[in-house]
Amino acid sequence: MPLFNLGFRPFFLAAGLFSAVAMIAWGFAYPGLITLPLNLPAMFWHGHEMIFGYAVAVIAGFLLTSVRNWTGLPTPHGWPLAGLVGLWLAARAAFWNGHLLLAMGADLLFALALLLSLLTPLIRTRQTAQIGLMSWLILLLASNQLFYLITAELSAPWLPNTVNLRQPLMAGLYVLVAFVLLMIGRLLPAFTRMATGGKVELVELAGGTQTKSVMTLLMVLFVLLAPNWLNSPTATALAEITALLLAVLHGYQLWRWRHREIAARPLLWVIYAAYLFFVIGFLAYAAQPLGVPGIVATHALAVGGVGLATLGLMARVALGHTGRDVYHPPKLILPMILLLVTGSVLRVCTPVLFPQFYLQGVIIAQFFWVAAFLAFLLVYTPMLVTTRPDGKPG
Repeated sequence: MPLFNLGFRPFFLAAGLFSAVAMIAWGFAYPGLITLPLNLPAMFWHGHEMIFGYAVAVIAGFLLTSVRNWTGLPTPHGWPLAGLVGLWLAARAAFWNGHLLLAMGADLLFALALLLSLLTPLIRTRQTAQIGLMSWLILLLASNQLFYLITAELSAPWLPNTVNLRQPLMAGLYVLVAFVLLMIGRLLPAFTRMATGGKVELVELAGGTQTKSVMTLLMVLFVLLAPNWLNSPTATALAEITALLLAVLHGYQLWRWRHREIAARPLLWVIYAAYLFFVIGFLAYAAQPLGVPGIVATHALAVGGVGLATLGLMARVALGHTGRDVYHPPKLILPMILLLVTGSVLRVCTPVLFPQFYLQGVIIAQFFWVAAFLAFLLVYTPMLVTTRPDGKPG
C-alpha cells in the first residue's frame, strides 16, 4: 500500500487531518459551545495535542524519511510503519476520551519505537552530526511523559510543589521551537540556493561556528529558564533577557538573509515567514514586563513559527518525495500559506491591538488555521496515498 511506503506519507496525512479536526473541536470548546470528554481542562488538551500530537507527527514523518536518506539504511515501512502510526493514533484517541494513563502508555511506546527506528541507522552509520537534532527530539518526547506523570499525580515525590501542568507544556513548546530552528538553519540555505538556481547564497553571521554555538547555548538557557519550574522571579528575568538576545541574533540573521528572489516562491518564503514569527515570539516574551501578554509570545512561537514552518516543510517534502516539481507547486499552495499567515497575524496581534475583540479574534484565527490545513489535505491527500508518477520507490 503506497501510504506506508515511507514515513512522511502517513504521518503528514495524519498530522494534517488531526490538526484540522482538533482545531475544529477547540473552536467549539473554547467559547463553551461544547464540552469535550476530557479528564482535565480543555486548554491543556489543546496545548498538549498541538505540540505532542500534531507537531510530533510532522517531525516523525520528516525524520523517518530524512534518516533513510542520510544513512542509506531503511526506516520502518509497510506494517511496522503502520504499527508506529497506530500507536500515535491510539494515544490521540485515549487522550480525547479521558483515558490519560492509556494515552501515556501509547505515547511512551510510540516514543520508544520512534527513537529505536531513528537511532539504530544513525548509530550504525556514525551520524554524529545528528546528535543535536536527536537530543532535542528526546527532550521533546520526555516533556510529554512529564506532562502525563503530573496529570496522573505520579510525580509528587520527586518534583517541587511549584510544578504544574503548564510547565511541561511550555517546556515542550520551547524544545519544539529549538528543534524547528535547528532544522531551518540546516535546510533553508540549501532550499534557497536550489529554488533560486544558485542566485542566492545565504550568508552566516560573523563568527561562523562560534556564533552558532552562542545561539545554541542561549536557546538551551531559554528552554531551561522559561518554563520557570520554581516560580522564581530571577528565572523569569533571566529568561526575558535570554529571549531578547535570541530575538536580536535571529532577527539580524533573518535581515542578512533577505533577498527579492525569495518573494516569488511561496514554498520558500513560508519558511522565512516562520522565522520572522520566531523572532517576534522572542521579542514578545522579552517585552512581558512592558505589559505584552504572555499569550502573544506563546502563539507567535507556536502558531506563526511552528505552524508555518511545519506546514511549509510538509508541503515541500511531500512534493519532492512523491516525484513532483517543488519549484512549480500546485496553485492552491499560495492561498493555503496565506490563510495560515493571516490566522497567525490575527492570533498574535488581537490581544495587543484589539483586546476587546479577543474572543472573536481567536475564533477567526482558528477558522484560518482549519482552512489552511483543509487546503493542505485537498492538495496532498492524492499524492500521499498513491505511488510516485515516475515509478521510483518512496
